[in-house]
Amino acid sequence: MKRNRKAGLILFLISTILMSSCSSGSRADQYVKGGRSQVGSIPDFLKPVRLKNFNDPKEVVQKLGQTPNPSDVEGYAIHPDGGLIYDILSREAKKTGVLGKYDDAEVSTGTVSVGGTTLQFSLPKSAAAYDLIPIRYTVTSSDSILPVHISATAFEEESRRKGRDLYDLNIPGVVDVDIEYLGYVDGKLQTGLRPVLSPKLDNDIQGKSYPGYTTTDLIRSGTLRSSDITWLKFKYTNTGNTILDADGNGTFSFIPHLYKKEGSKWADSDITVNMHERLFDYLYPGESDEMWITFRKRNFAPGEYKIIFEGRIRNEQKDSDYAAVWKGRTLMTSSFEFTVKADAGV
Repeated sequence: MKRNRKAGLILFLISTILMSSCSSGSRADQYVKGGRSQVGSIPDFLKPVRLKNFNDPKEVVQKLGQTPNPSDVEGYAIHPDGGLIYDILSREAKKTGVLGKYDDAEVSTGTVSVGGTTLQFSLPKSAAAYDLIPIRYTVTSSDSILPVHISATAFEEESRRKGRDLYDLNIPGVVDVDIEYLGYVDGKLQTGLRPVLSPKLDNDIQGKSYPGYTTTDLIRSGTLRSSDITWLKFKYTNTGNTILDADGNGTFSFIPHLYKKEGSKWADSDITVNMHERLFDYLYPGESDEMWITFRKRNFAPGEYKIIFEGRIRNEQKDSDYAAVWKGRTLMTSSFEFTVKADAGV
């Protein structure tokens, strides 16, 4: 019995080797004859390399090769305050000749004074779109206050600025927003309209229409009816002196928090699906826009509610990494209280 098992094992190994060698040989020949690369061939970087001594750097370099030669690296100067002078954009503009276009350009000059610090600057009166332009400036201060943040903002829509000296969110001034409740829309789900999917996909029901609910017109009331879906409409107006926007280094968004009254206290109840309700356009001081709010639960049970709007910005002026990337800083708050009844408006 032992001899038979051994003979069978040897025969199996021989047949396996013959089959694999014949198979791989014919496959390789087929692709070589066809003028195509071999499928399944091992890339050079995956081929095994045996090392006698992993701690011998000469053997490692000889058998595994060296890393590619490094690319050209440009050095950057260090400012006396210890910061890196990262002027990659101006370097590129010099190489392409963009900065040279403004060597003899007519310039505007100005002076800005804040406390004991004075900024004097000059810049071209006109420039081509998307050009990087030279702004020459000097800063003098009676106090040794560091660091100093200097920002130059190009207003793309001068007609909306209306000649006013405004802040942007890189260095915000007064950030304030007036929020006005305009009403709500009531939605009622309709049975038999939505598609229904079965676990085995064998009894699926095709949807008949979209959306699967009916809605009312805008209802101007602070007492809401408890229904399947509720949308609240708000108007917001920029009452500060800072331009609000939703992109770039300084970004602004609303964070609506829903609270429900439980006894004499307000309990955290819900947030919107995206949590951050962003702006879709710049909002200059004095301008208004509208937004619709619906929360994750989509409806309200009867009771007393309050929505607190937080206006948050993110920038790198003083924010930590977490605040700049995600949370932001709250610069304004506004609240709105309302009542929900089962039979409101019936």
